[in-house]
Amino acid sequence: MPRAHSLFGVLFALLLCLPAQSRASDAEALQQALYRACAQGGPIEVREALAYGADVNAPRFGPGGLTPLMFAAAENEDPEVLKILLEAGADVHARTATGETALMFAARYGSSPAALEPLLAAGADPNAQNIAQNTALHLAAGWNDLHPAVAERLVLAGANGMLPNENRRTAFFMARLSNTLHKSAIFEQRDPARLAEQLQRLYAKRLQEQAERERLAAARAGKNPDTQVPPPDTHPQVQEEENCDVTGDWTGYPNDPYTSKLAEEPGMLSKDMASIEPLRENAGIDLERYSVDNPGNILPSLDAPSTLSLFARAEMPVLDGALASFPLYSAFAGACYEPPSGSNTVTPEGFFQNVVTYNNTIEAFSYLVERHIDIFFGLEPDESQKQYAEQERNRELVYTTLRREAFVFFVHKDNPVESLTVEQVKDIYAGRITNWKDVGGPDMPILPFQRNAGSGSQSTLLRFMGEPPLMPPPIELDYGMEGIFTKVASYRSVPGAIGFSFYFFSTRMVDAGDVKLLAVNNVVPSKEHIRDNSYPILVNRYAVTLKDNAKPALLRFLEWMQGPQGQELVEKLGYVGN
Repeated sequence: MPRAHSLFGVLFALLLCLPAQSRASDAEALQQALYRACAQGGPIEVREALAYGADVNAPRFGPGGLTPLMFAAAENEDPEVLKILLEAGADVHARTATGETALMFAARYGSSPAALEPLLAAGADPNAQNIAQNTALHLAAGWNDLHPAVAERLVLAGANGMLPNENRRTAFFMARLSNTLHKSAIFEQRDPARLAEQLQRLYAKRLQEQAERERLAAARAGKNPDTQVPPPDTHPQVQEEENCDVTGDWTGYPNDPYTSKLAEEPGMLSKDMASIEPLRENAGIDLERYSVDNPGNILPSLDAPSTLSLFARAEMPVLDGALASFPLYSAFAGACYEPPSGSNTVTPEGFFQNVVTYNNTIEAFSYLVERHIDIFFGLEPDESQKQYAEQERNRELVYTTLRREAFVFFVHKDNPVESLTVEQVKDIYAGRITNWKDVGGPDMPILPFQRNAGSGSQSTLLRFMGEPPLMPPPIELDYGMEGIFTKVASYRSVPGAIGFSFYFFSTRMVDAGDVKLLAVNNVVPSKEHIRDNSYPILVNRYAVTLKDNAKPALLRFLEWMQGPQGQELVEKLGYVGN
């Protein structure tokens, strides 16, 4: 009886019908088909790809990239796919450029411990550490808190929860913060036999809890109308063991903004967690308009299909940055990041929220330094941030220039002053000019607003000032970048105010209302004057990365941003490209 071919098989058969030279040129397409099969397909597709000659150990994008086994471990729910790859000779010990193994990907992204079994059986080391000295248990405890059974299985396999990572945090400490193993027996390792017994009970409870949730979900969907449905979020919860000995601590770093917060709020999530705030609220700024997760967003699309496609969470760089950069990196992700679509993959609601995040300049830069994100989008960090990165944390920063930006100053629209010189702006913020009459305006005191230290706009002001030094802020700095517009627009309550921001944010992201932008040296801020460099205060916006983060997908993504398609999005959004 002739063999039945899948769609993959038909496509590969067509490849074999091509001339030898064409087949050689299509070898890359064959390999890409294997990667997709491992991430989104099933056993039939994977076997077909291997049968037609795809390399079971070839890393995508070259040395240091993800192997087929890693794609399957991170994205595929079917353990049979992992078994097929291992039987075909997949290297369970292979590592990425930053030291991750297939087991680490399964621990971070897996929804079930079943994906761990083939890897552990093949000899995967549960205590191997990546460049950040995180083990698979660190990743399961810190990033995969919705599936605690994954962490529990790793402990049964011999994972050491007391190994510290480079931030001196143990997996058990991270588990305590993220609630992954809250009050579970895993924290007590003194008696291995008792631990195993307690873990087995936990497994049974979790299975029972999952079955109850599925039953209630079916009832809500009308599949079982006889079932009494409680209100949402009131389903039965597993009550785990009490009286646990939680060990492992962390003292933080001197300039780490989260150290003091953690001391004040012991129950808060560590910044090691994947639950970094995905989309922070900003008064007066509707970030949902620019969210790639929002089907109704206003992000532009490319004129042609993207030349770069990243279809697995495990190879998508995690993005964060400044408020004024959020539309840009969200658009980049929308063009290159492909949500899972295969029948054997998990498609969680809000897929992009774990890879496209927004916090703010200060916290996002800290997350970059601590290796919790891959790219920080914003301005050049200030000197204290550089000191924290380069001296305290021994990180070498890499700056990829994406676009030019104008640093602008604004006043209330009723202020008759239309232009200031560079020297006048400096004298105002140095406290040397204190009345608008000294620059051609009314007899009214000048109130120069500032931002908080470490914010992108405040750091830009400091670099712009140079000498003379910046005056102390006249009022408490308790507002974001959009808050300055609100203060300056309140002309009656705050007469004589002046503020600063960036051209794109001022003209595209915030409702400027009763605020007007000032010309500087008689040159008004505009796209044309940014492009021809005639506006006198220009800065670069960067994609900032760590030099030792040499993930091939990350490097490809940076190249794409600077290429024609990346710059196409820059211009379509209203920024000024390179």
